[in-house]
Amino acid sequence: MVFIFLGLVFLGVTVVGLFRATRYYFKLLLLVGGGIVAGNFYDPEWFKSLKTLVAELEDDLSRLTLVLRQSNDFELSSQDLFSTQVYSGKYVRSNNKIIFLHIIDDKIILRTINGVPDTSFASYFRIQRLP
Repeated sequence: MVFIFLGLVFLGVTVVGLFRATRYYFKLLLLVGGGIVAGNFYDPEWFKSLKTLVAELEDDLSRLTLVLRQSNDFELSSQDLFSTQVYSGKYVRSNNKIIFLHIIDDKIILRTINGVPDTSFASYFRIQRLP
């Protein structure tokens, strides 16, 4: 609601300034318009290394997304109905093991029961294919 109000105020000031033909308003319009365009094109992924693996764990009310990068950094994003939390750090990969997790086919298994991988609902991440 606040952004709509501020947008309408900016639009009103711009229209009044253009009718008065004041250079100050025209410069303000270009500056704010350029900022809006630049903000829409900004992508924080430009400043991070390439993704080597993306995996998701979905539940009825939440989602975990794991991203592994070439620089041995990881990001774990936890989303539920009311919040999103992002955890990051370093990982070590050895063959088909990442930290204490096991990769089997297109799944990252979180736990095993008597040495057998548990692939029941919400107990593994499904790995997405990267382009």
